[in-house]
Amino acid sequence: MHKTLSTLGIISIAVALSTGLVHDSDAKTRLKLSSTPPGTSPYLYLSAFADVGTRHSPDIEIQVNATGVATKHYVDATRGTVDLFYAFPLQHQWMIKGQGP
Repeated sequence: MHKTLSTLGIISIAVALSTGLVHDSDAKTRLKLSSTPPGTSPYLYLSAFADVGTRHSPDIEIQVNATGVATKHYVDATRGTVDLFYAFPLQHQWMIKGQGP
């Protein structure tokens, strides 16, 4: 189950990058990626994703911000303060239904 959620998170980031968050320009594009605190599984794979993305796309720089709980990342994304964030389907359903923590 955890592997499926991790895979969904990586797929979500890839889709976000491919659907227009990255734009053409002469300057380096800086993307903010929110993650859970250092030492957690999401932080580890999101940091690796940022390293690989930055290394293979010289015009993109991905900055990982360990800004707390994953549910807060949804709020930050709606405010436009982050470009990418860690999420999983259960939290998404909670927000749609107005339920959850």
